[in-house]
Amino acid sequence: MTEDDSLVAALSGQAGLTLRAPALGLGAGRLPVVFFALGDLDDDAMDRLIMDHLDDDVLAAVPGAFVRGPDGRRRWARTDVEPIAIVGTAATFELGPELDDALPAAAVLLRDREHGAILGWDRIPGHAPVAVAPTLTELDVL
Repeated sequence: MTEDDSLVAALSGQAGLTLRAPALGLGAGRLPVVFFALGDLDDDAMDRLIMDHLDDDVLAAVPGAFVRGPDGRRRWARTDVEPIAIVGTAATFELGPELDDALPAAAVLLRDREHGAILGWDRIPGHAPVAVAPTLTELDVL
């Protein structure tokens, strides 16, 4: 397990975290964020994550991002880039602070395992992920 893996695991499941991510174009100030360790999600949670927060639009931003298994559920397919968090607004988490409670996210954070950078994708079709922090430890999370 890498240091980044440990940090993602430590942040996963913590309610009430916020992020300053001006590069995402979501406005100034702090935004609610929920981290998750992709490997800890069961098949149903993985399918919901991809369907609710990434959708088919992620395939243009991250080609080959997911595949459908024989059971029809979606599974993350890339090992070099992986989602680690959803970023929202207060409305995103109005049903509760957990990933399972979240309405569709305003943005998704991805970890570039090859370069260590944290990327943000604003979920807008045709937009590519942009660098929001050089490393996970440098991401402005409170």
